[in-house]
Amino acid sequence: QLFTTEKLNRLGPAVIYKRFVSHRSVESQPIPRCNSYLSAYAFRGQPGKERLPLHLRQELETRGLKVFNPRGLALRDIPIVQQFLGLVLECIDPAPSPGSRGVGQQAAFLTNDAHDFMDQWRVAAQSMLTFNSRGPRGDLLSDKVDRWRRFAVHGRDSESEWPVLDICYSFLPWFSRFQDDPEAQVYLEAITRTVAAASTFSGYKAAIQRDEPHRTRSINGAIRDVLNPIAENLVAVDEEIMPSVPRDRLNIMTIHQAKGLEFPLVIVDVSSDFKTNHRTQRFKRFPDEESSVVLLEDDLAAVTPVGPARQRRSGMQRTFEDLIRLYYVAYSRPQSLLMLVGCQQGLQFRTSIKNVAKFWRRDESWAWVSDPRLRPPPVDADLLPFIRI
Repeated sequence: QLFTTEKLNRLGPAVIYKRFVSHRSVESQPIPRCNSYLSAYAFRGQPGKERLPLHLRQELETRGLKVFNPRGLALRDIPIVQQFLGLVLECIDPAPSPGSRGVGQQAAFLTNDAHDFMDQWRVAAQSMLTFNSRGPRGDLLSDKVDRWRRFAVHGRDSESEWPVLDICYSFLPWFSRFQDDPEAQVYLEAITRTVAAASTFSGYKAAIQRDEPHRTRSINGAIRDVLNPIAENLVAVDEEIMPSVPRDRLNIMTIHQAKGLEFPLVIVDVSSDFKTNHRTQRFKRFPDEESSVVLLEDDLAAVTPVGPARQRRSGMQRTFEDLIRLYYVAYSRPQSLLMLVGCQQGLQFRTSIKNVAKFWRRDESWAWVSDPRLRPPPVDADLLPFIRI
């Protein structure tokens, strides 16, 4: 059962913790044993499965509650970012026809992945131009695009150069979310940070030149040094720019981000990704082999002062301790209420999906079903006390 706005307001700020906060999963075989596996593999053109953060966002929005999760999607996948960067791309390197690429993009020596995402950005921008909305001052979006095209394509302007950052800022009146929405402000900061970084190392300082041959070269440089890093998913958002989490939103963060913080209500996702007892995800819930961190510790033990002390415990013991320590951080964050959530298969009493987060022991015993002192569960115990969302 989801909380209403009134109940959440009485509880105060709330937060949900996950090991990963992405809206979609990315599946591949095999899944490496590391916390960055979501970004390690990707199938072009095949979005991953929807995960709990996205489902939770959609359900809460129908109830008038918003979510703060800037890391839910890669920057290049966010619709408002695609429209924004697509407009910039269409200004400095317009496509001769819908569905085609600009001359500058073709000459920039980009990867296929970067080309694919820039093509998506163009489609998003062209769709926005179809509506051709007016800005707060009454000027049409197409007029603004044509103004920059006259400069970037034909070199018609009194100024000898225009920074890419100025082109970006000129479209802000058509994107009110960048001004009002906390998540969108984080996205905008990542974009402007990328442009500012390019201005320090790019050959033309992230500025489009008026005169040839520098105009063509500066356009290629802007595509390669400004747009390409975002298209390659090399730019991450920085949530630290927000002095505090918006109080009217449910904050979704990783457990590592939660260190040192406390909230009245904490929701910990313990099993929404574990529908089966598959070997490829056991390292996240009940390891059956030593983790990569433990293997690295063993390799360095002989040349470090703390090596012998660490090796007093077995590799599997240290692997389990690392996982237990992770969930201890999550479970010790709430001030008033802790909720553990997950899928039905992982939460029922007779589950075969072992999970440290649900207090399974390393010897594969579970107090809920293994302790003879406990009364046997009732017939309908599989449905209580958990309620699926």
